[in-house]
Amino acid sequence: MLPRLNQRTFGSLLKRLSIFFFLIFIFGGLSARSFFNSAKFDLYRAIQLNGGNRTTKLEYIKESENFIRKEGLALKIVGSIPILEYMVCGENSLKKGDIYFIENKKLCSIGVVFYPGANVFIFSRLSDSITVPEGWGFLKSGDEVLFFRENAQFAGNSMSDGRVIEKMDSGAYMDSLGKAMYPLFVYENEKWNAVIPLRESFVLNVDEDSSFNLELFTSSSFPFDAQELIDVIGIKSESVTAGTVNAYTYNITGSGFKGIRIPGFSKNRERSIGKYIIAINTEGERKNFSTSVKKENYSLLFRVDNNGLYFEMIIERSKLTDAEMNEIYLFMKKYLPIFYRKDG
Repeated sequence: MLPRLNQRTFGSLLKRLSIFFFLIFIFGGLSARSFFNSAKFDLYRAIQLNGGNRTTKLEYIKESENFIRKEGLALKIVGSIPILEYMVCGENSLKKGDIYFIENKKLCSIGVVFYPGANVFIFSRLSDSITVPEGWGFLKSGDEVLFFRENAQFAGNSMSDGRVIEKMDSGAYMDSLGKAMYPLFVYENEKWNAVIPLRESFVLNVDEDSSFNLELFTSSSFPFDAQELIDVIGIKSESVTAGTVNAYTYNITGSGFKGIRIPGFSKNRERSIGKYIIAINTEGERKNFSTSVKKENYSLLFRVDNNGLYFEMIIERSKLTDAEMNEIYLFMKKYLPIFYRKDG
């Protein structure tokens, strides 16, 4: 004869049985699901562990039922992993791709990149046709595209790799170690922003008594010897003293300023994206004049007024055509003197 169960014991038994059958249902369901999708489960695990492996990428492309079928970039979230699919044709197809083929008599390629655990990342701007899922955003700047999770937290004044930087009065960006940085995206004022970093600046201030100060910011190599630096810059004055503020900034002061050589422009198709400035600040009566050019990959500005001379060049793509380089060269040749004199 079975022992009689009191109400309390019977309730406890029912509770334990319900938990037991619930666990069977959950784990049994997971086992079945894992069994029938074992190939995709293994692929998902391979993406997490070794997403950069070519075999993993080709397997993903093979297994994906709705892989991108037209030129562009498509961000997708599979499980919790951001996955960027892309298709490009023409010249850009030579830069990246996991599978190549001919379509409409053009060389095309498709590829995929995995970003496990990423809330923000940068990818090449292979196309301006970009799609993202809900909860994600993107920005374009220069040759790159920034993808970011909209509700994620980021440090203020930081780049996509997390490094915090500071914007100097000159417009240049520096990290905590004093190294010049050239970001195309900065998280500031609680949002991601596309920026154009300062690459080079040549700022000369000349006072009425002919004393002067030149501040040169550049990543190019210049001699650290004061006299060599003065000779390279090409300053004509009664006295001059040269020094370095940091590895990227040179400062030259003196008196009796007579003239200075203006930086030229090299016809090199591979240009660093950024802003280039030449400014000569010296008060005097002048006829005001201003002209500008705005193109898809660059912009130019030249201005003369009673405060002096100002030239600004913004390069927005690293590779310019020969025609674009020639247009920039002719603009500078037309408006910028080779050598600036105080009375000029």
